[in-house]
Amino acid sequence: MSNQSLPLTDRVEKKNIDEIFFKEFGQKYLDYRENWKKSGKDFIPDFPVNLDIECADDCNYRCNFCYRNDNSKISEDINTGVRFDMDLYEKILKEGKENNLRAINFGFSGEPLTNPNLAQMVRMARKYGIIDVRIINGGLLTQEKIEELLKAGVTFFSLSIDAIDQETYFKVKGSKLFHKVMESLKSFYETRKKMNMSLPAIRASFYSNPENNGQEEQFIKMVSPFTDFVDIQTFSDIKDKNRELKREYDCDMPFRRMGIFANGKVCPCCSFYSKLLIVGDANKNTIKEIWNSQAVKAVRDSFINNKPNEICVRCLSAVCSKEE
Repeated sequence: MSNQSLPLTDRVEKKNIDEIFFKEFGQKYLDYRENWKKSGKDFIPDFPVNLDIECADDCNYRCNFCYRNDNSKISEDINTGVRFDMDLYEKILKEGKENNLRAINFGFSGEPLTNPNLAQMVRMARKYGIIDVRIINGGLLTQEKIEELLKAGVTFFSLSIDAIDQETYFKVKGSKLFHKVMESLKSFYETRKKMNMSLPAIRASFYSNPENNGQEEQFIKMVSPFTDFVDIQTFSDIKDKNRELKREYDCDMPFRRMGIFANGKVCPCCSFYSKLLIVGDANKNTIKEIWNSQAVKAVRDSFINNKPNEICVRCLSAVCSKEE
């Protein structure tokens, strides 16, 4: 949304999404967004403002910039096909309700639609008080799944398209599904309208990289009729292991959110590199215990003291070098 700043992202917005969410959820939404904005070195909430859930350690794509690509792999513990345990998921939701959790992102890693329980996970999230239920990606959408997700109560839907034609799409994402994905975007937008729903907010994103350079304006024109807003994101080469942290750089993610992989392992952010920064296991401890653990405190302290750990440096150095 407009008040959620994203590093190295240019946002083209047609609607005031915050007004739509406020009309739907009232003060709960304002309180949630205020907690998101103020979370950082000077304010650490009692519980994560947002949980990123990896529905399945799987994806039907092998994008050239993603750690799931064999040429970009940062760990061997990737593409295992493991799906998030539903009993563990409900346990986390119950704890979240007790701690006023309002946001879950199902696009943390991989393609959430590879998990057949996705619509059920959305329904359960809404049942337990989550008002910002996000699905990022959707290359496996069908009309039936679109209707199912809309009825389940998803409040934010985003497709990473990253191209304006079939040829570029294949170069970037290793897939020939460009036309299908565009049809899914149109169908999602038109079905929402047909069902007379104001939500979910619909976004299309474009990750600028050497294969699609210069297509940004054409992309915006192509997807704008079927979206509420468009994000243009700057390229970061995950394969470049020789980057260095060029200057002081803050990261608020460990103060705001936590990610939970399909196997239950927990990380302090939503970065590609978080696979290398495990801070706990939701199968063994509560989310609150992990949130307040020494492992997470060490990550936060590294930023408070301007001495980020090696994994955070690998992530942030690309961002810093792009901004200089």
